[in-house]
Amino acid sequence: MRSRRPVRSSHRGVTAEVSTKVVVNVCLVAVSSFALVKLIPNTLRQQAQLEELQAEVTYLNQEVEQLRIEFNAYFDTTQTERLAQEEGQLLKPNQRRVVWIDSQDLDARQLAHH
Repeated sequence: MRSRRPVRSSHRGVTAEVSTKVVVNVCLVAVSSFALVKLIPNTLRQQAQLEELQAEVTYLNQEVEQLRIEFNAYFDTTQTERLAQEEGQLLKPNQRRVVWIDSQDLDARQLAHH
């Protein structure tokens, strides 16, 4: 006949194995939870920084495009004459300069000269 002792030691071995697995799994869950608690705020902060940087890149791309348009306009041979007139206030020989004077300013000047 067999004794009951080997059956009990068999249960003790299984119980110890299951207990060890449960303890290890609980430790893994705890470490994973701690890591997630640390990672989530960092991820949210990085996403906010990324959105801010993307907005700045979009703004700078628009500014670069505007500067590129201006650069091309300054070096466009078809617009050289117009740019010379704008920048240097040059006139063609067949053009006359028109100066608008406010009538109140004109009256004040005439009174000052008399």
